[in-house]
Amino acid sequence: MFTASTMYFTANGRVVYAFSRDGAMLGSRWWRQLSPRTQQPVAGVWLMAALSFLIGSPAVFVRQYLNALSATCVIALTLSCAIPIALGLWRGPEGYVHGVFHLGRWSRPLAAASCVWVALICTVFCLPMVYPVTALNANWAPLMLGLLLVFALALCRQHCTHTAPTPTQPPSHLAAAPS
Repeated sequence: MFTASTMYFTANGRVVYAFSRDGAMLGSRWWRQLSPRTQQPVAGVWLMAALSFLIGSPAVFVRQYLNALSATCVIALTLSCAIPIALGLWRGPEGYVHGVFHLGRWSRPLAAASCVWVALICTVFCLPMVYPVTALNANWAPLMLGLLLVFALALCRQHCTHTAPTPTQPPSHLAAAPS
């Protein structure tokens, strides 16, 4: 458990650093700083540790919260993997720069199948777990997802639309990749 949480905090600290480096996060000035000794985003790791503690603390007292938090995390992680795939489908093959590895003619059919699968499985994850549904056994994940979405959209409206740069060219390492 210690190793898993250490990897979680380290990985999320680097995600915080990446978002902060690009100016797409509140407090970017603080979170993008690297430790002079280790060259690691120590402030981002501490931010994730503090947020994890704050978000996870109610689970000690309310069992339904832990269930809803776990289900919400699974759904959000699944959606975070599917959103770039769906955007690639929506944009079409001419607006997409392939990396070193791609599936050729199977890319679009498999991308469509994965989007259908994610839509199905996320719907299943939002269904009640037992019947009859009461306040104690309800699946609160849809409510938490809705609150998360409202929070993210409010932050984006407040911060990202005014400060985050919009990319006009693909990153240089992708532009040079063979198709």
